[in-house]
Amino acid sequence: MHPQPLTEDLANHFKKVNDFRSNIYQLQHAWDSLALMAQLSGTGSEMEETRSAFNTISNDVLRHLSQETLHKTAAQLSSKAFEIINLLVRNLFERTADIGFFATDNEVRDYLEKQAADILEDADQASIEFRFQEYQKKYTVYDNIVLFDEEGQLLHQLDDTQTTLFHYHPIVALARQSTAPYVERFYETDIGGKLHKSLVYAHAVRSQDGHRTLGVLCLCFKFVNELDTIFHNLISHNDWTIGVLLDEERNVIASSDPYQIPLGISLCVDTDTDWFITRFSGREYLCVTKQSEGYQGYLGPGWLGQAMIPIEHAFNQSIRDMVNNIDADILRKVMRSPLIFSESLLNIPK
Repeated sequence: MHPQPLTEDLANHFKKVNDFRSNIYQLQHAWDSLALMAQLSGTGSEMEETRSAFNTISNDVLRHLSQETLHKTAAQLSSKAFEIINLLVRNLFERTADIGFFATDNEVRDYLEKQAADILEDADQASIEFRFQEYQKKYTVYDNIVLFDEEGQLLHQLDDTQTTLFHYHPIVALARQSTAPYVERFYETDIGGKLHKSLVYAHAVRSQDGHRTLGVLCLCFKFVNELDTIFHNLISHNDWTIGVLLDEERNVIASSDPYQIPLGISLCVDTDTDWFITRFSGREYLCVTKQSEGYQGYLGPGWLGQAMIPIEHAFNQSIRDMVNNIDADILRKVMRSPLIFSESLLNIPK
């Protein structure tokens, strides 16, 4: 990661720091007046030294306040961006195991064997329906389970209202030819005028001896539900942060606030910097983009997590919170400086 410099344009958005800066400048003007009066009375050298020390230390404090303001906001965004992608990837890792397990289910295999032999009966249809329902009850993260024959004909699906998968869908050929533990694809489908998003896991169903491919089984993950839960847990209702998930093409596929950052748009990303500023729809945002750290070797579908906040709301921490995070040596110099506070003040018992 490459640290970004603190620019004057960005510092102009530090309202709390700038309010504090105004108060400091008023004190500096007071020291200027006192120094001028001291020069007129013949004691200017000592007062000028005190004024100069006050200005130097004040500027140090303001600089550290500005740096701490930026660091704290960027760190909060970084944490949320990491959590968005890492929580999702960890959950998806478990899904990659589910599909391989269910594809070896004897009832699924028997159903396909009978279908290939053209000896399916009504009882077999009822049996596979019941098996799919039982599996969904046990693994509630799936909204559909779909079974294809070896040629790609859709034989059965748990939710007949869905049209994400259909006869001879391309994922069938992919799963049939793949030697990987699973095939993972993300699809967006218009259902009744609404865009339905589904992350599909597919695996070939093979005969008991493993020599013949009988069909392909697909599990459709509740993608939207999962992201809604992640966003809800990470971002409170009074937080201006927007959580975003981007696909390999850097298009938004999930947003905690689709009114500000709509689905389907392309956003700027930068995984090489601590933070960056981007503009969308006439508004500037402070952003942090993160890649998945992976989980047990699984890196996910190649997506990115991004946290972003409107610049005008990015730096609203209180001065008390920021001062608490300033380097202790800097504060000690300010609070124990004999050039600013008299000896009698410094000797007051704590």
